[in-house]
Amino acid sequence: MTTKHNKKKSAFTLIELIVVIAIIAILAAALTPSFTGYIKESRKVAVINQAKNVVTAYESVNAKTTSNISKDQSVSSFISSYGGDLITAKDLKNIDISNITVDDCFKAIDSDKYTFKLSDDNMLVSSPTELPTSTSSAE
Repeated sequence: MTTKHNKKKSAFTLIELIVVIAIIAILAAALTPSFTGYIKESRKVAVINQAKNVVTAYESVNAKTTSNISKDQSVSSFISSYGGDLITAKDLKNIDISNITVDDCFKAIDSDKYTFKLSDDNMLVSSPTELPTSTSSAE
């Protein structure tokens, strides 16, 4: 005597799989720009933190010396002349220390007045630019 088991196989249909894949694709497309924005913002924060380290070292050295140290010198020159004990080039991975001045670091941390762009390798390589002032007329 043979008994036939009539089991129904439980599996996803092709349409169900396509719908699930489509939903995942839509979610990925919607979330990718926000993740990219977060990554860019975190890179800018790293540059700002390193610029703050330069500014802190500058102010510390400036407070200890009798003469006023120029902000117009490159960060590399400042480190080799004054700040070697406080900050090193290894601490500044996101700043092009040979082209960026101490004053540029002051500008980079003043986000109300200045903005900067990062290079492809996430380095601050050019001076921050002044934000345009908004001219609103009183009525």
